[in-house]
Amino acid sequence: MSTSIYIYLLQSSLCLFAFYAFYFLVLKNENYHQLNRMYLVSGLLLSLSIPLFQFSLNESTPLIVETIVNIDEQIESTATEIFTPSIEETSSTFSLSSFLLFIYLGGVLFLSIRLLVGLIKIRKLIASGMQTNRDGYTLIETESEHSVFSFFNIILWSKFRDYSSHDEEQIIAHEKIHIQEKHSLDLILCELIQIFMWFNPIIYLYKRSLKNVHEFIADQKTFSNYNLNYVELLIKEATLQQQGSLPAVSTFFNTQIKKRLTMIKNSKKQSNKIKLIGALPILAALIFSFCCEKTAAQSDSTQLYYTFVDYEMEFTPSGERRSEDEMKEVAIERAKYWDGIERKKENIHLIFTGGWDNKTIDWDSETIETILVPKGIPLPKHHPILKEPYWTRMTKEGKLELTLTETNQKYEVLSFDAAINKPIPSKKNTFESLNTSFEGDMLDEYALNYIAKIDQSQFAQSNIVVRNLIVEHDGLKYFIPTKTRMNLAR
Repeated sequence: MSTSIYIYLLQSSLCLFAFYAFYFLVLKNENYHQLNRMYLVSGLLLSLSIPLFQFSLNESTPLIVETIVNIDEQIESTATEIFTPSIEETSSTFSLSSFLLFIYLGGVLFLSIRLLVGLIKIRKLIASGMQTNRDGYTLIETESEHSVFSFFNIILWSKFRDYSSHDEEQIIAHEKIHIQEKHSLDLILCELIQIFMWFNPIIYLYKRSLKNVHEFIADQKTFSNYNLNYVELLIKEATLQQQGSLPAVSTFFNTQIKKRLTMIKNSKKQSNKIKLIGALPILAALIFSFCCEKTAAQSDSTQLYYTFVDYEMEFTPSGERRSEDEMKEVAIERAKYWDGIERKKENIHLIFTGGWDNKTIDWDSETIETILVPKGIPLPKHHPILKEPYWTRMTKEGKLELTLTETNQKYEVLSFDAAINKPIPSKKNTFESLNTSFEGDMLDEYALNYIAKIDQSQFAQSNIVVRNLIVEHDGLKYFIPTKTRMNLAR
């Protein structure tokens, strides 16, 4: 099971805990039961949904971002060295992951079988009983000993239960409310979520609370018609032996008799519905925590960017020279590939290096002073661009090395920008990236830990892209703006 699944289950469990904690602390004793039911069911659905959605917030510091990758984009230089965990680390990770997966799937299988067995028992009771179709429901009289319960539009009644006609009328009225309110749908949803979140103790408390709310709704409506006679019936039923419960059914009697009687007593009491508004900050906090994907960004209204004009930016594939606006559009797309941020053309400044007609740029010209330095890129005022062919490699320890192709001379790396990319399985051609800048020739500990945590199944497709290198050789410093992609694994 991939790491993203574990993260989803954890985030979903935390959402469920937050929703249940608010219900338990604030709403549990209130008598607006229909609203409580809506809250609990919505909490279930939101707990599943919130971790699935993401949107971006702008932030002023480099953070992990999601980048849409153009697979046709040409990236210069070659891939070389490998980021490979040690054999012991790989084996340990694999064993732990396999063990957790085995335990999780075992729990899923057990609860799936239990639910299936329960549904089969209900099906057998229905098939073996005597059926009577009534207004809006079907009554099944069974040959087995069990409490009266409803399942969707069916009420199952044991012939061994001997009730007076008046008691029978009240019990049927109670179960009809479960049918009309479609409480079985809530319980089936809860049972299914419980299968996949069986490890979370909150789901069991959540299901019990939802069942109680169902009973409060049915009690409240039945009491309004039968008054104290219905209370007497509940007390009488409390003296009977409670049988083993079946999944996804609404039973007339359950062990929360004292709580049910208290809710009936307080049914006329006015509750403060404004308390429900307190759930909104919880919802907002969960969305902010799990849905907001922060991206490193600058305000286009204040930040200017420069870009070096290379051959592919200046000319179309057919050899026609682009206009400056078209060059800026190419630059914007390249920048968007790098960090997912959309720039404005009026904030882009083109720097023509003159590399195609053997001219050199005058870094000391006054025009360079009017160009602001964009985020993460050093101003190459005194560093000419390295034009000789070169190749790069990244060692397992995270050291970046650069060597000239023709002379095999090594250049010392003084600083560089890097993006460590790993694929997002659910989104084609989409990567999650750690974008940051480094002083010296080494990745920092945070970047190395980010690489170490990449799932083994994603490692072959992951890569690291470096650009904006400052290198030094024989006391001379050079600037390399182009991107170089290196694989993390062969």
